[in-house]
Amino acid sequence: QRRAKAMYDPVSPSTSAVSLVLALLSLTCWGSWSNFAKAAVNTPFPLFYADFCLGTLVTAAVIWVTLGASTLPQDGEESWGANVGYAFAAGAIFNVANVLLVAAIGMAGLAVAFPVGIGLALVLGTLLTYLIDSNGNDPIFLFSGVFAAFVAILFQVAADGMRVRDQAEINTGTKPLASADEELALESVKQPKSRTYVLGVCAVSGLLMALWAPLSALAEKKLTAYGTSLIFAMAVMCTAPFLCALLSKWPLIGAPCRLEEYFSLPLRQHTYGWLAGLVWAVGTIANLVSGDKVGLALSYAIGQAAPMVATLWGVLYYGEFEGASVRTMGLVVCCMATYAGAIALVAFSK
Repeated sequence: QRRAKAMYDPVSPSTSAVSLVLALLSLTCWGSWSNFAKAAVNTPFPLFYADFCLGTLVTAAVIWVTLGASTLPQDGEESWGANVGYAFAAGAIFNVANVLLVAAIGMAGLAVAFPVGIGLALVLGTLLTYLIDSNGNDPIFLFSGVFAAFVAILFQVAADGMRVRDQAEINTGTKPLASADEELALESVKQPKSRTYVLGVCAVSGLLMALWAPLSALAEKKLTAYGTSLIFAMAVMCTAPFLCALLSKWPLIGAPCRLEEYFSLPLRQHTYGWLAGLVWAVGTIANLVSGDKVGLALSYAIGQAAPMVATLWGVLYYGEFEGASVRTMGLVVCCMATYAGAIALVAFSK
């Protein structure tokens, strides 16, 4: 029992400051895992996603055993079967939402997918989680921060649109340079979708993405953060074969593929998916652990500012804004500043 207590120290950080650091870690991980998807651009998405789910489960299991003391319920809790169901439902719903969000970005681009999909997940997800687990958070600061994060998303969309126009002017008479996300969209050019269909996919992805956090909050009423993450990851893995089979035959973006190709992929291509799952799982576990101390609504709201990190990757590493106008870079600065302000407001809600 003493050993279990010692191993549980990371689950409940002693101070709110440590919890905020964990929330920022989740923000960084959620904004970075897609880099591996960009690296695996030659791998059919269903095959990459199968490895992503596997990496998520293995990471969650290892951390559960090493840091979670292989324990599901919190000390003294009984009749926690329903909480396992909440955690499993959260993982299954997230998996569907994540696939739809990737498809939405591919079909509609950032300009539509981010405000509708991520914006809906941010606002609705934080609200529902707050109703379940307010944890003493000040709603004025919390939702002021959520509003600021939504404004930052709009700045991000505007900056990306202007970047494309700037590069089109630089490369007059040639095809505008595209980011990795936009290259994904090119895969669906041969499969045009109606605007109603595209908006529907964006809205459904955002709605579903908004549900996994409140379900996780319900699970953590009696389960540890690590136990919740393990059941969550098991649901992700259990639903992966069904989703990947559907996507291989009826892809929302790109061309169909054969699942048998998975076994002929080179090890390097598998590694991209595994690492993506590892990074995402670390971020999710950090977010859930952070929520134990400062409230899951707060940690979720900070984590959902992940597009800020993705934008920084695009600016600093991928050079996506190379040659952009001063006005475009001004929008990027406004985006970063607004995200920083949003995170500060959310943090002050505790």
